[in-house]
Amino acid sequence: MNRSSWNLVHLLTSSAMLIGLVISPALAGVKVIVVTGDPAPDGNGVFSVGRAGGFSSVVLNNAEQVAFTALLAGTSGGGADDTGIYYGNGTTLTKIVREGQTVPGGSNTLSSFANPLFSAFSFNDAGQVAFNSSVAVHTPDPGTHRAVFMGDGTALTQIVRTGQTTPDGNNVYQNLGDPALNDSGQVAFLSDLDGLGSGIYGHMGSMLSQVVRDGEMVPDGNGTFSRIAGNASPSDTTLNNAGQSAFVGLLTGTSGGDSDDSGIFRSDSQSLTEIARKGQNAPDGNGTFLLFSSSIAPPAINDAGQVAFLSFLDSTSGGTIDDRGIFLGDGSTIVQMVREGESAPNGNGIFSDFQFPSLNNMGQVAFHSDLNDTTGGLSDDSGIFRSDGASLVQIAREGQPVPKGTGNFLSFTDPAINEAGQMVFYASYSSFGRGIFFYDDSLGLIPLAQVDDEFLGSTIRQVGFAQKGFNNHGQVAYTFNLADGRSGIALWSIPEPSSVVLLLLGGTLLLHCRRP
Repeated sequence: MNRSSWNLVHLLTSSAMLIGLVISPALAGVKVIVVTGDPAPDGNGVFSVGRAGGFSSVVLNNAEQVAFTALLAGTSGGGADDTGIYYGNGTTLTKIVREGQTVPGGSNTLSSFANPLFSAFSFNDAGQVAFNSSVAVHTPDPGTHRAVFMGDGTALTQIVRTGQTTPDGNNVYQNLGDPALNDSGQVAFLSDLDGLGSGIYGHMGSMLSQVVRDGEMVPDGNGTFSRIAGNASPSDTTLNNAGQSAFVGLLTGTSGGDSDDSGIFRSDSQSLTEIARKGQNAPDGNGTFLLFSSSIAPPAINDAGQVAFLSFLDSTSGGTIDDRGIFLGDGSTIVQMVREGESAPNGNGIFSDFQFPSLNNMGQVAFHSDLNDTTGGLSDDSGIFRSDGASLVQIAREGQPVPKGTGNFLSFTDPAINEAGQMVFYASYSSFGRGIFFYDDSLGLIPLAQVDDEFLGSTIRQVGFAQKGFNNHGQVAYTFNLADGRSGIALWSIPEPSSVVLLLLGGTLLLHCRRP
């Protein structure tokens, strides 16, 4: 889209006479990436739906490539080679890795891709995938191991394997977590260690290095790490394009005992920075940090090294009505993005609870929140919001009419946000409706795929979206199930101005253009 065309759309959508922006899925740019029944790129089987559910773990990069895990039928090896990771762009499909494939350095093979097919994987703009898999080891130590690999469809590299010795030579890796991958091809992962330890490690070039591990001293010297990530088992790890990871750390040997024994930290293989600490004053002086949550997801980090995190607070003026919030820290300052007890942007209700935030490189967070004291009670007490620390924007609200079709919003999943501040989320609405919605400051809220939409000569019965299926071009990758039994993955793009229908007050057609 050229700048003059975008300005035309912005001018028209800003007009006081405009009442609607109508975008048909047929007019919007939708590419089909893969559908059940399509042949696998190597000719061994066809994409299918079965015991593992078909397509999952959909990730979209900024090169307009969609990576996914898939189940196949009619393969030469039956259950021994019927899952894999692939990527497509709407024209071609490429195999990244396949169950039963021989791993580097021997006769051992990838195996045991159960439901979910593979553990969660990362996909970068260079078309590389980092993933965690089980490995059937035939020699020299028969058995099953876990390993982290990186592949691009041409080469497959083993990053680390359980039983391998850590860089300091003191431990071996056990129970590897799902890896993170940046655009430079650097990989980071969390691992349990023998002896009940844990740590984050990185493959930042030709060899493994320690990012942080238990027993290491915190930056201010007040305590040492007793547990990395703060939960009972490895989880996702974050990694930005500067090679930094963000994590929750539990501490021991601190001067305050249990009053300062955890924190949010940022680290690479060279330096360690404290972002926030238990017992530290909140930015507005109302309370102190008490508990940093990481049981489901680690803190979010952007390429500038800013870290967004969810925290409970102690000794607040309002007690239980203002004792949690979302914050953004960079190692020098902490900004309060939103706080329990704060008024919603439209004045209807106050924030009461938050889900884990998404973060972009502009320092904006997107989040799903519940609210109290709303005019509609249970009918309007949740929504999707965006904050930059100075202003809050309401994106969608329970009880709000759905932009297309009938009914009002009922519930939401956690939203994704890109560098332009655009957002995507999945929502349910009355009349048993469900769909995926896109938000842009100029275009407003757009439904991009909904149950009962006509698609590929059939009707959509189910759609699915994950946060990693959204890129900086405003494109969205999503899964779909059709009434005729087919399933697949599609890629949606923001419509060009020539695909947009604009309506004037009273229904008079202002502009109805299509591409020549």
